[in-house]
Amino acid sequence: MKQSDAVVRQTMGSNTWIANRGMNNNAESINNLLKVSADWKQLPTAHVIDNVYDVVRVQYSDARRTLYGQGNFLLAPPFSRHSVTYNVWQAADERRREHLFNKFLNDNSQRELPTVVTSADGAMTIPATSRVARKPGQRTRPKAGTRTRKNSKK
Repeated sequence: MKQSDAVVRQTMGSNTWIANRGMNNNAESINNLLKVSADWKQLPTAHVIDNVYDVVRVQYSDARRTLYGQGNFLLAPPFSRHSVTYNVWQAADERRREHLFNKFLNDNSQRELPTVVTSADGAMTIPATSRVARKPGQRTRPKAGTRTRKNSKK
């Protein structure tokens, strides 16, 4: 195990507040993790790259654990369809796990619009249309009339 691995594990393990403490934003949070792993000292570029690599690797493993419900995070509703049970994850081989994880990473959360709309009680189904709030036969917005401008010079 590299020394940088040990530093990240020691930092994450001994400072439990790191995961729970709210930072200004994600960049500040990562900046703080990198400074703590460097013991607030200036390091050679190779060591900084190792530290960044380790932090990113921890983030990927957190994202992977989130898929099967064991991480510190929850899947956002648009991504909840990627959730699998712990038993399914354990039974899957490494190739299947990679496939599930890559499918999750490549999802941009944009969905196809449904072709029909169903009422809440399921009694009525009508075709979906992109022309919401338009009168039948209306193609463009009604004109408000001829615009007149006042001359501001007097």
